[in-house]
Amino acid sequence: MSFLRTWIGDARDFVFPALCVVCDTAMGRGESLVCPSCWNSLEPVRGPVVEGIVERSHIEEVHSGFYYSREFQAIVHSLKYGRYTRLADKIGEYLAAVVTHHDRMRVAAGMVPVPLHPIKLRERGYNQSALLARAIGRRTGIPVREDMLRRRANTRSQTTMATAGDRVRNMENVFGTSGSAGGGSWIVVDDLITTGATANACGKALKEAGAERVFVLTAGRPVW
Repeated sequence: MSFLRTWIGDARDFVFPALCVVCDTAMGRGESLVCPSCWNSLEPVRGPVVEGIVERSHIEEVHSGFYYSREFQAIVHSLKYGRYTRLADKIGEYLAAVVTHHDRMRVAAGMVPVPLHPIKLRERGYNQSALLARAIGRRTGIPVREDMLRRRANTRSQTTMATAGDRVRNMENVFGTSGSAGGGSWIVVDDLITTGATANACGKALKEAGAERVFVLTAGRPVW
């Protein structure tokens, strides 16, 4: 049966070769969704993110995996809107390494994905930030608390906001908690960060619930 499945898979890939979601190149056997060349083209972010973060009163540090390039845009767009949820595991593998190399993050009490409003969650079918957090949690052992934060309002997308001030106001009092954070460090996980308004609003809610420190970990960040 194993031989038969392998033969069927090889025949399918020959007739309908898998294409990279970034460059449309036909991929070899065992490669999934993104070709090695496009993965290797991503530029990793070294050290904490400082540039562009205008709102950080409730967060200690921001860390990101990759800079927002054309290749990264195609990957994260495929994850969020193309239902290519397997991409979260590959990105999560890299983000887990970021966590384990950070003394205070690797001992975090828990990870919290930025929640979607229930309406948006039903429309999309999944929360890409939760998928990333689960992938990181599997590799680091840090508990993922998808129940900790809740979104009170179905706000306009931050990408539609004209200014950083608009983004901050759009996130005011949007998030609440459904339990006690119980002290310690917590990590907010999201796919992207720009001004920090969403992440800071999550940090505010977590600190009101008892968190001592809040770190932010995102898959990508812009090049400022």
